[in-house]
Amino acid sequence: MSERNPDTTDGGSPVLSVTQHEDAEDPVVITPCPDGPLLVRGDVLIAPEPGAEPQKPPRRVVALCRCNMSSIAPFCDGSHKLANFRTRPPRYNIGNPREDPGEED
Repeated sequence: MSERNPDTTDGGSPVLSVTQHEDAEDPVVITPCPDGPLLVRGDVLIAPEPGAEPQKPPRRVVALCRCNMSSIAPFCDGSHKLANFRTRPPRYNIGNPREDPGEED
C-alpha cells in the first residue's frame, strides 16, 4: 500500500485551498472541465499552497491546473493539451465525494 502525500491529490496535483469571502453574495461554483482545468467562478480567495495566505485571484472566473504541468501554477496555461492529460469520467456522487457507488468496503 502506497502512502499518499496530504499536500497532493491522487493524481499528484498540489492541493489548493479555495475559500469564499465572508461577505460574498454569489455562491462559489467549481466546474471540472473534462481533460482540463477546474473552472472556479465566484468571489473566492485562493491559497497557492498549504499554509499560505489566501489571496484574491486576478479574475472573477479562474482556471486552476489539474495536470501539474502549468508554468503559471496554480492557474492553467493550457499545458494539459500538450501533456495529453486525461481525467476519469465524473461519478456524480456530490453528496459524499469519498464514497464511490461502484466500490464496496
